[in-house]
Amino acid sequence: MDTRRYELVFDAEFSLVYLVGEAPEAGTVPAELTHAECLRMLGSRDGAVTIFTAREWDVTVAVEISERAPQEDFDGWEHVVEAAIRVGADGLRLGSDGASAFKEAKRFHLEPGTYRVRVSYGGLRGMEDGDSELDDDHYRIQLWPGPQSEPVVLKQMDPAIAASMPYPQMYGHFIEHSLFPKE
Repeated sequence: MDTRRYELVFDAEFSLVYLVGEAPEAGTVPAELTHAECLRMLGSRDGAVTIFTAREWDVTVAVEISERAPQEDFDGWEHVVEAAIRVGADGLRLGSDGASAFKEAKRFHLEPGTYRVRVSYGGLRGMEDGDSELDDDHYRIQLWPGPQSEPVVLKQMDPAIAASMPYPQMYGHFIEHSLFPKE
């Protein structure tokens, strides 16, 4: 099987995009994100992956699905994280309007099982005084069958870029809504 590739644009509500492989039970609330997940810009558990983005709207996401692990081509990407996701009989969904609603999710037909997910973050740069957001960030999500394991950062973004990103200023909003814990 060749690699299937999709180019998508999402309105990343609260700078988050969700990849859901197993539907949560009705009425359940997503688990709080940990401080470590916030720092690596990716949360992974309960059949879902939460991807942090550098901005909230019109986020470009490329999705690549293949039968084997892709080459490690990290050039041109500032940050790369890998995790695993369980995919159930309903396939995989990618969306940004909250894991519970997921009204406008893009669906991908995959065989049930465990998949590796590699998320590459590009177009990140240090925010200059007066800039309110990035406008050239983009993301690549690569999926292939693989084992369950803990998330790992394969390429860490430059600390100067991380310190100037908009998401640290959003901590108060996320804490207020119990989306991740107080330090």
